[in-house]
Amino acid sequence: MTAPVEAPGKGTFKAANHARRRAEILDAAAAVFAEVGYMRASTSAIAARLGMRQSNLYYYFSSKDEALAEICIVALDGYIRRMTAILDGEGNFEEKLRLTLRAHLHILTQRPEHYVTFLTCRHDLPDGARREVGKITRAYEALVERLMAEGVANGEVSARCDVKFAASSLFALCHNPAIYRDGVAEDNLDRLADTIADLFLNGVVQR
Repeated sequence: MTAPVEAPGKGTFKAANHARRRAEILDAAAAVFAEVGYMRASTSAIAARLGMRQSNLYYYFSSKDEALAEICIVALDGYIRRMTAILDGEGNFEEKLRLTLRAHLHILTQRPEHYVTFLTCRHDLPDGARREVGKITRAYEALVERLMAEGVANGEVSARCDVKFAASSLFALCHNPAIYRDGVAEDNLDRLADTIADLFLNGVVQR
């Protein structure tokens, strides 16, 4: 017996609809994780935010762990690509630093609940997923450290600068809860990025 032929475009529509609903569930899960933490979050609370049955969540995600892993990956999405473009582009150390901070803050505030979840819940991931997310995180950190090292090499940054510590300090300035929890108006992000850059540069540039 010949199998029924699916109408052209029907499969594509179903896949797009599935992807859209999956993204909505990720947003709801991120909101719950950010609000109460991963361990206290329940799939029933996630489903309630979407007005759907708890059992239907498992059509899109096999477990709460899987949702958390994908939220962390989504939170990091774009950072490596943008940072690589900045490093490979034109500009001196200070110009690239300011571009880095602007890109970082813009991405962070686009999905603040995803980022809060990444910052506060990634250690709750099972070992395999934690290692995967850790690789992405370290790859981004390595690019920022490369920016610092290039600044030292060309004499724009003090030779006494510890590039790993400098990079981690820069992240600490960006991860102030007032930024991602309280929110920053879009038109103020570049000004905030430049303020962070000014604070940072006063400590590392060659005088």
